[in-house]
Amino acid sequence: MVVKKLSGSESSFVNMSLEAVVRIAIVLMLLVWCFDILKPFILPLVWGIIIAVASHKLFIGLCNKLGGRTALAAVVYTLAGLALIILPAAILSSTLFSGLENLSSEMQAGRLIIPPPPQGVSDWPVIGEKLYAVWLLFSENLDQAFEKFAPQITAVGNWTFERMKNAGSGILQFIISIIIAGVLQAKAQAGQKFIHDLVVRLAGDSGITYCDLAGRLIQSVTQGILGVAIIQAILAGIGFSIAGVPAAGLWAFVVLFLAVIQVGPMIVILPLAIYMMGEMSTLPGIVFLVYCIAVAMLDNFLKPMLLSRGIDAPMVVVFLGAIGGFISMGILGLFIGAIVLVLGWVLLIAWIHEDSEAMAVGILEQANEAQNSEENS
Repeated sequence: MVVKKLSGSESSFVNMSLEAVVRIAIVLMLLVWCFDILKPFILPLVWGIIIAVASHKLFIGLCNKLGGRTALAAVVYTLAGLALIILPAAILSSTLFSGLENLSSEMQAGRLIIPPPPQGVSDWPVIGEKLYAVWLLFSENLDQAFEKFAPQITAVGNWTFERMKNAGSGILQFIISIIIAGVLQAKAQAGQKFIHDLVVRLAGDSGITYCDLAGRLIQSVTQGILGVAIIQAILAGIGFSIAGVPAAGLWAFVVLFLAVIQVGPMIVILPLAIYMMGEMSTLPGIVFLVYCIAVAMLDNFLKPMLLSRGIDAPMVVVFLGAIGGFISMGILGLFIGAIVLVLGWVLLIAWIHEDSEAMAVGILEQANEAQNSEENS
């Protein structure tokens, strides 16, 4: 058998190909290894970057008030951010656990009373009769009801425990993200140069335009949507705690969730306010009702004002991003999903445009004009 010898050019090509394959394999192995190491910190890191970008102007103002001492400003910024996360979480979680503890003690002592269902419940379509029968059983014989529905109650309890555990993990990730944001603020100039160099390397000179567009979009969504939702949840949680609403922390999280996905917290706040009016005396009940309605309608005033300074985001995209992020990543994904999906949507629209860079510049100019007109007025 005659073996054909490779020519000099063919041998050189084979050697170069093998060398390229080995180099690519080593680079890929290193990237996969680095990703596996950093995987637990990816969500807090992404959220920390988002927080740093969204609040950079606030940090600059704080730094100027402290005489340009960046390190001190970063420390104050981090401590203030931790206080904003830890204090409400501690207050709301304590009310949640105390409510569950009181419920458990009432059940063990046999003092838990469930009012009978209104007669109109049985007339509800599809679920009315079954819901009326189950509700009536719980109101008449609680022990028999627990015995009959033990598997379902156990499943609900396990699900609730998992959600509470995930919420605790989410709060820890929030704390890590705040610390990361403080470090990034202290190294803002170096970080900005690194990001600009990276996007120029990936997308050429137009990369800086897309980078500025992404930064403005993050500020818009974070302040105009997530910021308003967090404010509503905190105010609602404070009001629930003062009024003595059972499981106030849980209801505050429901308010946060509904506000982020753009459904609106009115569907939860108003029934709670009406229920508490029956539990409280007349004047405190009316005050609580007015307070709840004001909190629920707060987004009608804050959201247009904050979004007018940035870039409009499609509400459907925000909804899908928040829901998908929450399902796949937990409580932190509720915020990251909305921002990342809106960011991807706007950049995709700019990219598929005939002159994508010109479109991106146009979006930025419109946002700047809106902000300037808002500040002048």
